[in-house]
Amino acid sequence: LRNLWSCVGLILVSMLISEGFALIWERLFDSVPGLLVSMAGNAFLTTGLTLGTLVFFQDRYPRLFASS
Repeated sequence: LRNLWSCVGLILVSMLISEGFALIWERLFDSVPGLLVSMAGNAFLTTGLTLGTLVFFQDRYPRLFASS
């Protein structure tokens, strides 16, 4: 319960970023170069969000079992 709101915030921000960039990637689908840019951009964005989530939880994991 200690990290509930920060977890909810992380999920909401990640969803907002993903959905916002999905709109940008859709605009680039019209051409082959745009499709390649959107694929690469989405890969980088998704990797960054995944790594950020892992760091977020890695930072909070030791505190979970600290003296409560």
